[in-house]
Amino acid sequence: MKVVKFDKIFQFRHLVETIKHLTRYKGMDENKNVIYDDTPFPKEVELNGNIKLHGENVSVRYDNRGLRTQSKEVLLSNEKDLKYFNKMVMSNSNLWLNVIEKFRKRFNINFETHTLILYGEYVGLGVQKKVAISNLENKSFFFISACISPIERENMTEPPKGIRTWYDDLILPSADISHVWDSEFGNIPNTYSINNYKKFKFTFDVNDSDNALSEINKLVDEVEKQCPVALSLGFDGLGEGIVWRTRYKGVRLLCKSKGEKHSSSRDRYVSKAADVESVKNFIDITVTKSRLEQAMNINLDGTEKNDGQILGKISPWIKKDILEEEADIMKASGLTIQMLSTPISKRVAKLYFDRKIN
Repeated sequence: MKVVKFDKIFQFRHLVETIKHLTRYKGMDENKNVIYDDTPFPKEVELNGNIKLHGENVSVRYDNRGLRTQSKEVLLSNEKDLKYFNKMVMSNSNLWLNVIEKFRKRFNINFETHTLILYGEYVGLGVQKKVAISNLENKSFFFISACISPIERENMTEPPKGIRTWYDDLILPSADISHVWDSEFGNIPNTYSINNYKKFKFTFDVNDSDNALSEINKLVDEVEKQCPVALSLGFDGLGEGIVWRTRYKGVRLLCKSKGEKHSSSRDRYVSKAADVESVKNFIDITVTKSRLEQAMNINLDGTEKNDGQILGKISPWIKKDILEEEADIMKASGLTIQMLSTPISKRVAKLYFDRKIN
């Protein structure tokens, strides 16, 4: 059994470029060159947003192999748990199975061939720090999205055939179904649906992404000042950001907008893959305290004996993450990983030791 990962969420500029590609893409010529036409870019694209909580990305999954939990990277068990998430789910397994049965009936899921994954964010005291939701005394799961995926077998060398079906925000054919599912999550202790909290709608002109990013940042700044989810639960303080979703030409698109204190790179100041002036400028934009914290949370397990072992885990991860998320800026600026590898390592080390001192 393998982890079925949530789709990687990129930044606003990536969503804009994808929409532009989908608008004008007409196929490939005989030399395998992309063919674009001059179709006008849409002037009205609607984004639907939910609060982005700062916690651990986890999920509950079910198929013919039974009820399981997973983190972002590994399958969980009582022996290999993530801050007691697996224990919390398994102690309420009958209630989870009731929710799963409702999904099975509604979507006619065959658990012999498909896996249902219920993704969410695990938050509360001891999960993360410096955000209001971390004051929640009982660690809790906030449902975000459901996915039905073909089962992956251990002996598979290629991904299973079939399409992953997503149900973001449980926006289904009839509006009342969403409320049915959301109320079901409320029956499980310390389990919520993010859909029951503040939502956002934002319409933007693809031709004016600079202004759109500015307006999005205003919304994110308000969330960062005061997390609406935490406030509804009685806690005042810092939030993380907003996750945006839309469908364009049948394609599911997501992007994230974080407050300045949480942004792994300063997308709030970069609306397109504009040239950066130098390697130093690129490092300033991408190697941030937030990215360092994310790397440490994902990669460190407490067995590291010294600073060298810690940096040996987090520095390669940060380079990989930058390659995935900032490739467009690198390409536009003529930068390569060979040019950036040493400067990234040096900046990571500086941020790490500064963090220890402070």
